[in-house]
Amino acid sequence: METIVLNVEGISCNHCVGTIKEALSDLNGVEHTKVNIDDGTVEVVYDSKETEALALAKAIEQAGYRVAN
Repeated sequence: METIVLNVEGISCNHCVGTIKEALSDLNGVEHTKVNIDDGTVEVVYDSKETEALALAKAIEQAGYRVAN
């Protein structure tokens, strides 16, 4: 298992948290997601053999948020 922390712009409420968690739960290999509204981060524990980090960022962006570099 791998853990990645992504900086995400636009997280402002619990609805945002749910939207991001739902988008990531659709990906194979995602074990756990923690979204922090206060600092705009998303921590994802995932199996890198099933999903790439780029796919995680892409799923968040497709849900309407911007992943910062």
